[in-house]
Amino acid sequence: DNNSNGNGNGNGNSNANDAGGVTLHLVAYPAKDNYEGQLYPTDWVRQAHAKSDAANKYLVLLDAAAFVPTHSLDLSQVQADFVPISFYKMFGYPSGLGALLVRKDAA
Repeated sequence: DNNSNGNGNGNGNSNANDAGGVTLHLVAYPAKDNYEGQLYPTDWVRQAHAKSDAANKYLVLLDAAAFVPTHSLDLSQVQADFVPISFYKMFGYPSGLGALLVRKDAA
């Protein structure tokens, strides 16, 4: 296959997935800056998703590790595809544990 690029789909486009040729994009940002404490708009999740169309799908990783210990995060309203959290920052002692929440339709 002359179009093979090693990604297994043979179409020559390394960004296209096998389910329809949609190009996936990842937008990642923190809900709260860990150093200065600045809050970033959670509405950016919706804005990134709104850029999706038939050829491009925008997925959003909202880093909530520094945000969730001091703010509530309603995932039914802020529908990020991926949300990492830190149990250390939530509970106050170094446990080495955390979680990555993944929306079912993003998996």
